[in-house]
Amino acid sequence: MPQYFGQLQTLDQSWSQIQAVQTVEIGDRHLLFNCGNAYVKISILADNLIRVRYSPSGNFLPRRSWAINLDDQEWQPTIFQT
Repeated sequence: MPQYFGQLQTLDQSWSQIQAVQTVEIGDRHLLFNCGNAYVKISILADNLIRVRYSPSGNFLPRRSWAINLDDQEWQPTIFQT
């Protein structure tokens, strides 16, 4: 068992708290929420499927193939209203 001397190492918070929505950009397949300190993007992929993404800078990293295999633009456009 390891022994620690002095102060234990601390970690940053593992979550981020977003501010109130300041602006909303409505695209043909997505809603982009500017929350001041972060951006939240909701992509409407099908009548029963959405993808929610978070970015502190507004630059969304390339998607990872964890659950939904197609890229957002590869889905057929779905009619939605806000």
